[in-house]
Amino acid sequence: MSKGIPTLDEVNNFLGEDSLLPVYFLAGKDKFSLENALEQVRNAVDPLIESDFDKEIFSLDKGVDLNSILDSASSFPFGSKKKLIIVRGFENLSEKAKLLPYIISPSDFTVLVITHNAELKSATQQPFKELAAKGYLFADRKLRPSEFAEWTIKQAAKLGLKLSRDNAYMLMDFVGDEKALVEGQLQKFAGFLNGQGEITSEIIENLSSSTKEYSIFELQDALSAGNKKKSLKIILNLLDSGNDILRISAMLSKYIYTLASAIEFKKTNVSEMEAAKKLQVSPYYYKKCVQARYMFNEKRIHNAAKALLNLELAIKTSSIDPKTVATILISEMLQ
Repeated sequence: MSKGIPTLDEVNNFLGEDSLLPVYFLAGKDKFSLENALEQVRNAVDPLIESDFDKEIFSLDKGVDLNSILDSASSFPFGSKKKLIIVRGFENLSEKAKLLPYIISPSDFTVLVITHNAELKSATQQPFKELAAKGYLFADRKLRPSEFAEWTIKQAAKLGLKLSRDNAYMLMDFVGDEKALVEGQLQKFAGFLNGQGEITSEIIENLSSSTKEYSIFELQDALSAGNKKKSLKIILNLLDSGNDILRISAMLSKYIYTLASAIEFKKTNVSEMEAAKKLQVSPYYYKKCVQARYMFNEKRIHNAAKALLNLELAIKTSSIDPKTVATILISEMLQ
């Protein structure tokens, strides 16, 4: 993604009544950020809408013709200051360049909001190039761990809750770095704390661990103990629960990297607190890794890293079933 393109979280900076853009193109895989940005635009434009006829929502995954939508965007409002047209599912459109003529000359009385629920890998092709040039393109950006921790702390504060940086990392360790999942956990904590107080490590461990029958971290615990049967059962359960095999692989790669780093830190007498800080993980997560009885071994870590590499190659270069790959992965990691 090209530098200089504002993120979905920055949409609010472009929503002044006298400076509304004619087009907001919202792109990204993170549905939470996408929907939040869409809601912000909708809230800014709604006060200018006096007739329901001046507000339309279309979905491009249902065979709707883009030209008919653009014709509607080009027609005058029924009596409102603005028209609001929301178009979902641009990622489903095969002939995306059809949007280009409208982007070059958009209607000044219409606010056209388009969502593209997929990663936008390049802004050099049309219509994305023109959208970026006009300042109409907003794209999701993968946050670094430190940035995601900061975002989590701010979201907790909006709910009236305190959350330390270490515990923000701990929450990420438990539920991952998907904003929707983290937001769901924060809402759960807010209910538990009646909207005030501090989210402690005990609350995170007790409430987050019950989100699924099995979690990535229970898989790591089973691997740490060298329990092949339980590890296989958990990883297959994770796949059945809708978890993507590459996401599981990414989490396990982080686990193996932390183990390998922990061995090196131990050789140089780096404290657990300092090591966790260097790796941008919670002290809780780091301590769990250090306590891995079976996996805290250089040869086994090497085997595990090799097995994870083999998994990614198999997934990306063949049509092999994820469950088959997962079974091979566990067998190779714990051979």
